Amino acid sequence: MFKIRMDTETGFLSELNGLFSNRTEWHPRPLLEATEENCEAFRLWLEMLWAELPEALPTQTAAELVGYNPQRIHELIREETLHSIKMGNTQYCVKEEFICYMASPQKLSNPRTERYKELIREFKYKQRRCKRRMMNADT
Repeated sequence: MFKIRMDTETGFLSELNGLFSNRTEWHPRPLLEATEENCEAFRLWLEMLWAELPEALPTQTAAELVGYNPQRIHELIREETLHSIKMGNTQYCVKEEFICYMASPQKLSNPRTERYKELIREFKYKQRRCKRRMMNADT
């Protein structure tokens, strides 16, 4: 009977919407749990990854590293989230502050740009490989 009604009545399935679930929307799992340990590990990994970069990053470079628009970096500077200095036409932000900001729980729990998501995925991959090596060394 159900199958027949499903095939013949056009609005039949729309009547049943939500009847077979707990009526909550699907929420994707976060890329990385924003725990204190994960934030600290991600911060250390970013420091290692960007070790060759100068201590004062041009805002254009900082934006490219995480896939932001340079205007967003300038907004963070205006909000006094990041400190900067302007030399000539170029504005520089402090690399250490930028890394700490990008490794904060707020940023890790809600990554917005594709480049930042790629960084998190790469970090998780390296973290898993490191754990596997440690497990294999124990056995």
